[in-house]
Amino acid sequence: MEQQDRQLPTGAVTFFFSDVQDSTGLLQRRASDFKGLIERHGAIIRRCLVAHRGVEVRTEGDSFFAVFTSPTDALAAAAEIQQRLAVETWPEGGIVKVRIGLHAGVGELGFGDYVGLDVHRAARISDAGHGGQVVVSEAVRAMASGSSFIDLGEHVLRGIEQPERLYQLEVPGLPQTFPPLRTATVRPNNLPTLSSHIIGREDERASLQRLIADNRLVTLTGPGGIGKTRLALEVANDVLSRFELGVFFVDLTPIDDPELLLTAITTAVGVEPAGQGGLAEALSDGPRLLVLDNFEQLAEAAPRLASLMTAAAPLKVVATSQVPLRIAGERLMRIDPLGASHEGAPAVELFLERARQADPAFDLDAHLDDVLRLIEVLDGVPLAGILERLGTGVLKTTRADSPERHRSIAAAVEWSYDLLTSDQQDLLQALSVFRGGATLDAVAQVAGRDPLDDLGELVDRSLVETSTSKVGKRFDMLTSVHLYTTAQLPHGAPYVDRHTDHFASLAVDARAPLDEDVAPRWLARLEDDIDNLRTTLDRLLEAGDAKRGYAVLGGIWRFFHLTGRLDELELWLERVFSADVSGSSTAERARGLMARAALHYWRNDWQRSADDYEAALAIAEGGDDPGLLLDALGGVLATRANAFASGIDVGDVQEALSRVRAMAEEHGDLIHQGYADFYDAITAAAAAPGLQAPDPDVLDRAVEPFRRAGRRMNVSHVRTAQAEIHIARDEYAAAQLAALDGLANAEETGDIFTMSWALYRLATAIIELGEPELGTRIASAANAARERSGSRFPPPFVPIDGALERARAALGDGADELWSEGSEIGLFAAMAMARAATA
Repeated sequence: MEQQDRQLPTGAVTFFFSDVQDSTGLLQRRASDFKGLIERHGAIIRRCLVAHRGVEVRTEGDSFFAVFTSPTDALAAAAEIQQRLAVETWPEGGIVKVRIGLHAGVGELGFGDYVGLDVHRAARISDAGHGGQVVVSEAVRAMASGSSFIDLGEHVLRGIEQPERLYQLEVPGLPQTFPPLRTATVRPNNLPTLSSHIIGREDERASLQRLIADNRLVTLTGPGGIGKTRLALEVANDVLSRFELGVFFVDLTPIDDPELLLTAITTAVGVEPAGQGGLAEALSDGPRLLVLDNFEQLAEAAPRLASLMTAAAPLKVVATSQVPLRIAGERLMRIDPLGASHEGAPAVELFLERARQADPAFDLDAHLDDVLRLIEVLDGVPLAGILERLGTGVLKTTRADSPERHRSIAAAVEWSYDLLTSDQQDLLQALSVFRGGATLDAVAQVAGRDPLDDLGELVDRSLVETSTSKVGKRFDMLTSVHLYTTAQLPHGAPYVDRHTDHFASLAVDARAPLDEDVAPRWLARLEDDIDNLRTTLDRLLEAGDAKRGYAVLGGIWRFFHLTGRLDELELWLERVFSADVSGSSTAERARGLMARAALHYWRNDWQRSADDYEAALAIAEGGDDPGLLLDALGGVLATRANAFASGIDVGDVQEALSRVRAMAEEHGDLIHQGYADFYDAITAAAAAPGLQAPDPDVLDRAVEPFRRAGRRMNVSHVRTAQAEIHIARDEYAAAQLAALDGLANAEETGDIFTMSWALYRLATAIIELGEPELGTRIASAANAARERSGSRFPPPFVPIDGALERARAALGDGADELWSEGSEIGLFAAMAMARAATA
């Protein structure tokens, strides 16, 4: 140890911590070769540490502690470790994933090791992450070069009082989407990071803070670009500590349909309507503030907001809008232009700050007259919002000596547009049909050519901007350029049709992967393009094209399910079915029927689900698509079996079972073989005299086909069902192991609903194994997550008492208080608690 201490660097260092995610589950799944797996993982990490000049301090079990003298080296090592682990060939059930945390601080040696708060901070940062993820502190990000990061916001690390802003390193070639960090954030929020300080709004800032304290709805009004959004965000950060359940920014810019207001709020806050109380019930659990930005384009949705606020008493709202909302309780606050009459005026100060961001040598004295004249022309409008007022006629001057291109922002954009080549103008027009940006591939598909060179030129000219999304780089247009270019789009241009074709095809292509182990990558891809998909559906409905509408929803219904948007799925389904005046028996309509059947299925509405699956089956039987026929048959079987277990007869289970098994064997379909094996065993158990629980091993034969087919989601369903059977047999230790495996498989696929289901059964086992207080809290957190998803747990095939009933039996009246506390924990925090307890 003394020899190692002399080699350890001191002073400014970057601390590196890593450990294997779910090592306990890995040990349970691969007990025979666990040691070899850990050694292989350790060899990869050591090679990367050495290659990037890292110094290994120590290892403990499957964790590593190392230091680097350069944060750039530390980041390179972390990225290479994740890349090498991702491409390593691991055995079935033996995939090794590590979480890595980096923090730059002072390396001080004492008592044979590093000492000081920076070491503990680095360890806590690593603990917060997930397998495959690299989480770094602000100190590392600030000193790094050549790396890209995703801002994860401020977080409170266990045992450390001062919050830390954390970032995720973007590792090339690997997925960028992970569950929320396993920390307690300062306050729940999704507020964007403000890159500069607000200027000249001190009085308005104080007034808005007072209005929020005394009123439930405050609307900031004023012309576009005046600074309403900037002020709202500044004050939202100011009052964040007042709202225990958080402050959430809801950008309404991409939405033009009033019926999607509540969906936008649902997505931003991260809750889902539950029960008959809907979204209002979900938002009634405590103090929460919403910032609804750009409400003027959804003016018809104001009554919906009023109803929501009436039913959700603790909720407060700040809205920005060019017009009042005109609903009860609204308090208006008019935002006026900044003062601009002299050198020290706020508008001049704002101009100077922004100008010096672009050119640090900018000399105001040399250009003061020009600046004052420009700000006079702009009526004191903050420069950050000038382009939003393109084409409104506001940004104009009547000075006869002004060049034509300087008389309005619209003219300035037109002047820039005219300087482009015809190919670049066409590319701008192609970009204008997207909503929420686009990937390079999507731009190429819609433009009908390789756009890379011209895109680079448009970015250099500041007509197009780039951003990094969940799955890679995206391109988007400034609002001003978008408005102008849309006006130039020739009638009948091909770009709209190509956009619709591209995203309709994307939706169809997503259907199979969303059920497979690659689902997380597709979920991230669809999340990035959700506004493009919504636009596609709107266009199809406007054209009366229900056939392709069915194909789109039949392709992405699982996306809405897994991301907790069942209510939005229901809305689109209603619209498409209403637009289908012919009701013709097409394969696309069958897919639409199955999407609606799945909606009913995950709400345990067995009769309506069965009706739609039967209708889809009738169409499939008249066609020649074996895949469609098998999917419809599988849905019929699943619905009949679940209904049978619930005491409801919606059709002959055995008839459906025999047809599914015969056809699956004929076509070598592993997935439907797994379905047949699963529902055969389950319905036999449900039909057994006295409802005696069968041997859980009867479900083992269903696991292997699903694993071979790459369907971890189905594996997690089977393992969770096995946990339920173990619970019915009072085999709680075995139930715990089965539920842990179900939870791990669900997490691998990003399946929030099945995570909550497996966690609920795991919590039941924890209650019965002697920790009823902890188990009650975890079960409540799982149940709350299920409610937010808008779904219901499938009924257990052998009746068992719920977690709350067991908690009351063990704890008496105290169980209900613990249940109430648990509902506020959050799914991923509850998962961490459960794993710590079972380890």
